[in-house]
Amino acid sequence: MIWPKMMFGTLVLGATLALAQTQPATAPAAPKNTPQNNQHAGPRHGDWLRKYKDLPPDQQMKALENDPNFKKLPPERQEKLRQRLSQFNNLPPEQRERIVKRMRKFENLSPAQRQQARDLAQRYRQVPSERRQKMRQAMRDLAQMSPEDRNKALDSDQYRSDFSENEREIMRGMAEIRPHLKVGQND
Repeated sequence: MIWPKMMFGTLVLGATLALAQTQPATAPAAPKNTPQNNQHAGPRHGDWLRKYKDLPPDQQMKALENDPNFKKLPPERQEKLRQRLSQFNNLPPEQRERIVKRMRKFENLSPAQRQQARDLAQRYRQVPSERRQKMRQAMRDLAQMSPEDRNKALDSDQYRSDFSENEREIMRGMAEIRPHLKVGQND
């Protein structure tokens, strides 16, 4: 699995679909005094997908097109949302379910962690695609290491010669966020 790609795909898909939601009526209301709900007001990233994920793609698209907040978006943003929803629907069912669960986990991050993840995603997208591919390969290796060994590797002469300071910072940050977004079998 290419977790950096999935992590950032999850962030982008969730953020864009959250914009297309109406109010929390898109998901069952939760008690107001839970710690989770004290952090977040309004629609949550995974709510729209959880509500509509089991509908056929044409009905999902119709629901999206009829959403008042979606209609308020600029045409280019609307088109991006349509494309993201189409990409989501082309994934295998297990992967779609993992994405929905990962969106919920993203919402459970602290505001600082969510901002860190967004910043990392933005920085990662600015890296040329051939460098991102090399980073993904290294991150798969780093994911198998303990935090101490991972930091030693990232600070090693080999990684310093293979990756820029920015690339190593992105990989370090992604490794720190990853455990918080990991979806296990019991999730």
